[in-house]
Amino acid sequence: SAELESGDVVSRALYDDVKDLKDELERSDQQLRGVVAELQGRLAASQEENRRLRGALVEARDKGDRNGELADARTRNFKQCEKSLTEAKVQLESVNRRLDTSDELRRQKQIAIEELSSKVVDSPHLCEGLQVQFNDCSKAREAAEGRVQEQVHNVSNSKIIL
Repeated sequence: SAELESGDVVSRALYDDVKDLKDELERSDQQLRGVVAELQGRLAASQEENRRLRGALVEARDKGDRNGELADARTRNFKQCEKSLTEAKVQLESVNRRLDTSDELRRQKQIAIEELSSKVVDSPHLCEGLQVQFNDCSKAREAAEGRVQEQVHNVSNSKIIL
């Protein structure tokens, strides 16, 4: 009977050890399940952040492409404006040469008018005709100067817009 009791004690001790191990395994299993659930939550959040970042990257690339296209268009526009400015300067030089020629002709006509006026006292009609021609030359010169100033103003305004 002592053997039976000693066997019961051993069985009971083994049973308690097994029960303790089983309880410990269940606690470990619960802890692992909690860790797995936390990791799955982090993974889902990470995947969502990854999707968001990919979308932002695509959007940034699109904006970069659009900015590049705008920069190219601005460069083309600037080059066209420079070309127009150069053409306007050439036209301005041409107009200035014509104005100089017109001034010289006006001076020559004024001298001729004065010479004729002093010689031809009896011919008021001739003097009036020459004075009309002189006035016409002066008006043409003023009109040409106005066109030159308008071209310079237009070129300056287009340069300011850039």
